[in-house]
Amino acid sequence: PTAVSCRVQHFPSNRRKFRTTQTHVIISVTVEHADGKCTPYLVDVGLGEPPLGPLKYDEDSFGVTQITSEGMQSRIVHENRTWVDGKGVRRRCAILEWKKQHQKDAVWEPRLQWDLAEAPTTHRHMQETVPKPVLTLESFDYVIPILTQTNSTFMRKIIVCKLTPDTKVTMTGRELKITRRRFQSDEHIERRTLIPVEEVRQELESTFQIPLDETQGVNLDDPAWASTAHLWEHL
Repeated sequence: PTAVSCRVQHFPSNRRKFRTTQTHVIISVTVEHADGKCTPYLVDVGLGEPPLGPLKYDEDSFGVTQITSEGMQSRIVHENRTWVDGKGVRRRCAILEWKKQHQKDAVWEPRLQWDLAEAPTTHRHMQETVPKPVLTLESFDYVIPILTQTNSTFMRKIIVCKLTPDTKVTMTGRELKITRRRFQSDEHIERRTLIPVEEVRQELESTFQIPLDETQGVNLDDPAWASTAHLWEHL
């Protein structure tokens, strides 16, 4: 398995802009079959609503719609532009897109962007060859200060998300959102506002398995802990 650093799409996604810093990681995995042939995959285990299954990442998978078990449609495409780096090597990025096919007028939405140098493929349309850097967990230490600075959303908001094959449960501040039958035509969304802080803590323990002793001192009366509904609607 190989770690691949990614840039996340800004929300709302109609801004069509990726963040400048690579703050997300996906995993590149190659599976060897009994006949000796190998199939490469990409696996994403975060970002609120990743596909609940691996995405094929071979030379024929670019531009092809892939549907995972929960019904999410994903596709991997090449970014249109290329650039020449400081060593004179032509570089290019790949983009992971998704589409909620059950929604009226659904369109492909960009989610993640990564450098093909970190996750190379033998796609027939890719002529250039670039060196593959070796990334370890320590390679991503630069993200820690971004997440832990005092004005970081991740330090000031309760943001928790749990996925199962047919249900997504999200808590942002006091707001609990339960989405059932995701990606189906009869998708159902239930919303609840948890008023007492003890009710929030109990929900964190029962639904997300976060022990009560780890949520002591949470003060949801402080505006810094109140998540903006519009900001987290995509979760």
